[in-house]
Amino acid sequence: MEEKTDSEKNAGRGRIFAIGTALTVGLCGLVLTCVPEKPEIGAGAARPQRTEADMRPAQASAPATPIGPSELRQGSTGARLYARFCAGCHGADGKAQTTMARMMTARPTNLADGPWSGPQTREAVIEIVKSGKGAMPSYGKEISSEAELGSLADHVLSLRSEKVK
Repeated sequence: MEEKTDSEKNAGRGRIFAIGTALTVGLCGLVLTCVPEKPEIGAGAARPQRTEADMRPAQASAPATPIGPSELRQGSTGARLYARFCAGCHGADGKAQTTMARMMTARPTNLADGPWSGPQTREAVIEIVKSGKGAMPSYGKEISSEAELGSLADHVLSLRSEKVK
């Protein structure tokens, strides 16, 4: 049996390193495109407060400026917040059948059909959105108004199918 030279061993290691680096960079790019942006807040900066008026569509007289996918421009406040912060993992229908959900080791809750751990109340959903739970991050800084949190919780609860309510 022939022994490999050091240069042959290093060439093999180099290929493995290059493939590993490419996969890592690719996965990081995927994660960065799927995670909603968090606003930059400096130590002394005042945090901007969004109001219900900020979430309404622009007036018909103003030129339409797309802000993202159509789901973010249509529907109730809760539906728009869900599309922005939740649908990437839980899916637009709440069934957690997204590509992101399949890649996660801790699968997101199927909000439509699947079993939920804990109470299924508006207050419980608001607390989970604000504080996070398990692999789910907290969105308390991004969604700080009680009206928005309540609207999002109502939308999440509306995804439940009749057979599990």
